[in-house]
Amino acid sequence: MILNEFPDIGWLKSQIAQGFSNRLGWGNLPLDKEGFPSVIIHTRVKECYRPDVKGPFSFFLNIRGTSYCGIDSQKTRIDTDNYYVSNRQQLYTLGVEEDLGDTETFNIHFGDFLSESVLNSTGNSGTPDPRRGYRKTIVACPVLQPAAPPRRPL
Repeated sequence: MILNEFPDIGWLKSQIAQGFSNRLGWGNLPLDKEGFPSVIIHTRVKECYRPDVKGPFSFFLNIRGTSYCGIDSQKTRIDTDNYYVSNRQQLYTLGVEEDLGDTETFNIHFGDFLSESVLNSTGNSGTPDPRRGYRKTIVACPVLQPAAPPRRPL
């Protein structure tokens, strides 16, 4: 799914809590599977605050401007030279402050099905799950560090 706006935060949190069980994306776009879908969000914003989103494995990048992303009490500045990665099931907060000017974001969220498919293809067959075939338990790994220059704290 490719979006040119952030979905309404109330709707998003409700869908996450229900595991996208109605198989509907933003704008009632039909989804093939339950679970957090794979999404690319490319949008321009002057200000936003999206607190405590329980997301999938995600990359947060900016094409222009500055934003911040944080997990727990960490808050990291994202600009054109730095990006942020969050792990599956982590609560992240994404924000753009109005006084920082226009920001053009490009965020990639790797949905549940894609993440599980990639992880399942990298090892043994896992355990059977009657609804989804063979399945492995996904273990969270530490947040990856960018290969770009060091991130600057806010």
